[in-house]
Amino acid sequence: MGVDPSITMTGWADVTELGDSYVIERIKTYGTSTKDGSLESRIDSIQYNGLDHYAGEGFAIETNYANGRQAELNNAQLIGVLVQERFGHNFIHRIAPTSAKKALTGSGKASKEDMVAAASKLPGWVDQGSKKRNEAVADAVGVAICAIKEIQNEQS
Repeated sequence: MGVDPSITMTGWADVTELGDSYVIERIKTYGTSTKDGSLESRIDSIQYNGLDHYAGEGFAIETNYANGRQAELNNAQLIGVLVQERFGHNFIHRIAPTSAKKALTGSGKASKEDMVAAASKLPGWVDQGSKKRNEAVADAVGVAICAIKEIQNEQS
């Protein structure tokens, strides 16, 4: 499972390897903001919109940056804690945006449009109905593919 958390939109992507390619099993986006902004509401939203649909095989979260310095967003931290609590993962892959871009497009400097174009060519892609939602899901697909590659490298 790859996750692209942000302040306004979170993308989730279940991706599996098939030979020398990848297949999108399931993708989803949801607005991250909650009406009251409370921690309890955000946890409920993450549980309902993401974790309740997650099978628990593997997990990767895109690391977010601000002003050139790593700045894990509260939603990424919440997701990580909830995954560890619910599924007992001791390790969650944290994927840099440039690594996710390179895994999906071949270039660590790919634009959002390049990410969506590459992800939309994979079997299982479903248009999310808006540019912002498609971008969030494409990033999550890149995160998932990068994590698959990292796991393979660790095992070899």
